[in-house]
Amino acid sequence: MCKSLTLKIGLNALIASIVGLSAHIYLQGFFGKKQALLLKGHTIITPEQYSSLVILMAYITAFEQVVVAAIAYYFVGGLFQCNKIIKIIVLTFFYMELHGELIRITIMNFLVAQQSHIKSPLLFALYSQADKLIASILIVTILVLFMPVKHGNKLRA
Repeated sequence: MCKSLTLKIGLNALIASIVGLSAHIYLQGFFGKKQALLLKGHTIITPEQYSSLVILMAYITAFEQVVVAAIAYYFVGGLFQCNKIIKIIVLTFFYMELHGELIRITIMNFLVAQQSHIKSPLLFALYSQADKLIASILIVTILVLFMPVKHGNKLRA
C-alpha cells in the first residue's frame, strides 16, 4: 500500500513537472519576446513609484493567497507534532516550495545571473529571494501562533 502510494506520488510529480517545465520554458521564450517589444523604450517602475491601485491589488491578492494557506494549515497543522519553531521552519519550507520560491527559483536566478555575467550571481540570487523568504516566515509564524488546527487528522491515501 505504502509502496503503491509512493509510486503514484513520484510518477504524478514526474509527469506534472516535465509538462509544467516544458510549457514554462517554451512560453517564457514566446511571451518574453512579446514583453520585450512592449518594454522597448520603457523602464519598469520600482515599488516606491507604485500607484494606489497596484498597492491595493497587491494586498488583496496577498490576502487571497494567505487565506488558502490558512485553510490548508487548519486541516494539516495538527499533523505536525513538534515545537512551534520547528513547525515554522518546516511549514515555511512547504509554503515557499509550493511556488518553487526556496530552492528552484533561487538556483535558476543564480544560473541565469551567472550566464548573464552578473558580478556576483549568488548574491543576486539571494537578494532576489530574500523578501519572499522573510515575508513567508512572517506569514507562517502568524498562522502557527494564532491559527487553530483541526484535531483528529489522519492521513489517508
